[in-house]
Amino acid sequence: MILAQKRHYLIFGALLLTLIAAAFAPDREVQVIGVARERAGAPVSAATSGGRVEAKDDTLLNLNSRRLSEEGIELFKVPPPSPPMAAMVAMAAPTMPPLPFKFLGKMTLGKADSVMLAEKNNTLIAAPGETLMDTWRMDSIDAETLSFTYLPLATTAVLKIGSAN
Repeated sequence: MILAQKRHYLIFGALLLTLIAAAFAPDREVQVIGVARERAGAPVSAATSGGRVEAKDDTLLNLNSRRLSEEGIELFKVPPPSPPMAAMVAMAAPTMPPLPFKFLGKMTLGKADSVMLAEKNNTLIAAPGETLMDTWRMDSIDAETLSFTYLPLATTAVLKIGSAN
């Protein structure tokens, strides 16, 4: 309790000293800053008095404030609305990537044909109807082509393998 009273007296004393210092502080003149237009081509001195600038030949120059044009700079301007979502989808329509496979060879087991394909460092054996890499399906094996479907877009791609000899 005594400590709280001492703290109150200390804060009150600091406030009182601040008020006394503010009361006896010297007054400072406020300087007017603006753009001066020279009249009659007289050079402008640095002395200002009451919003006027004095020239060396005792001509008075008025200070004019700068005004922005009607268009002006809008600090809090609302940005234009973004394009509709349908337009954004149309602009960024997905496309099918190139076939990632290279033909290595063809083999026949019984009546079914299969092909060996290279995908980067992997070798795949595929038959018609099988799904490869979760995104491609082999549709058919012909003498000169292999037909694939890119499943995410349901588009087809053809890989030429040459003629069978």
